[in-house]
Amino acid sequence: MTITIEKALLNNQSILQNFAFGEEIDEQAAEIISGGCCGNGGDNNGNGGYYGDGGDNNGNGGYYGDGGDNNGNGGYYGNGGNNNGNGGRYGNGGNNNGNGGRYGNGGNNNGNGGNGDNRLYIC
Repeated sequence: MTITIEKALLNNQSILQNFAFGEEIDEQAAEIISGGCCGNGGDNNGNGGYYGDGGDNNGNGGYYGDGGDNNGNGGYYGNGGNNNGNGGRYGNGGNNNGNGGRYGNGGNNNGNGGNGDNRLYIC
């Protein structure tokens, strides 16, 4: 099932301003999503000091957002945190999240991508 740009343009002109009139979008290939659920996770949050452990639940993306980088890492003697830098359902996991320091252990559930399909989302 397809929708024309002209019809979609009536609903949200600003999002579709770069598309040509008359072109069709396959609903399985693209969806128009409001920006509120598209936020990406932040970077450099919840990291432990020299002896400190990394925090939990930092830098995770919204439903369509990517996870942040360098979140929840332990200091030199600290353990990595849990659930950091994960992408939302349709987002990618971040990098360098939840790692233990030189003498610490890594955390769990860090830097994972979502399990959604590969549709194009215009946020």
